[in-house]
Parts: sequence; structure tokens; C-alpha cells
Amino acid sequence: MAPKRQARVVATGIVFEQPADPAGAFLDALGVLTEEARAALAQASQGHVVLLISAAFADVDPADGTGVRRWRLAPQGPHQISTAGSATAALLGLVEHDSEDLLAALRLQGMSVSRFDFYAAPHRFEVDERVRRLLTLD
Repeated sequence: MAPKRQARVVATGIVFEQPADPAGAFLDALGVLTEEARAALAQASQGHVVLLISAAFADVDPADGTGVRRWRLAPQGPHQISTAGSATAALLGLVEHDSEDLLAALRLQGMSVSRFDFYAAPHRFEVDERVRRLLTLD
């Protein structure tokens, strides 16, 4: 077994993004395009909702000098976020506590990460500008 590589956690968080292929994202998540998924796709095409996937991440800087690398868990969703009114509460409601899974995944990848440093790292929610223009975030 390879020795663990020392690493520093720079940041953790959740990234919210639009799937490149919303129908494919539903198929990946559900295995079938359900009536609810079809309705969500129709609502999105009419501009009533934005479909987003979310993924927990950790930005890790290994001590070997290779630079900061982002590690992500598998995406969750797609989630329907209404374009009417504030979307902040809806996004915060999607935040799952995947921290232990993410910490375990880093360790499985051979990273020696302190649990304290993992939880002490800054935690961010990332939403790209295109999504910010579609939603009201307050």
C-alpha cells in the first residue's frame, strides 16, 4: 500500500451548477425519465425554474508541491429552483452534510488530512455568474 501524502485543506464547500444535459442528469440520477422529471424539464424550458446539480468539494494542497487540486463527491440532483422570488433558502435547503463522506474519500485517495484542518478550512457555496443572473440570491 502506498504511503499517505501529507496535504493541507484550503477550502471546502458546495458547488451549484447547471447540468450540460438536464435530461441526461435526470437519467443519471433516476435511471429513467419520470413524469416529474419531464415536468421539471418543461418548467425549466419555460423559465419558471432553473435545474441545478450540487456537489460537495474540498480544495487540497498536497505537500509534494503539485498545487491545489479540487476533489468532488458525485453530483446530486438535478434540483428545481424557482426563478420567482428569492432562491437563497432553496439552495441552503439542498446543502447536505457530506463532510464525513468527503473526508473519507480524500483519505481513500491517499491524502493525509487532519480532521481538524478539514473542518477548520473556509467553507464556501459556489454559484457561477450565469446561474446568479437567473436567480435572486439575497
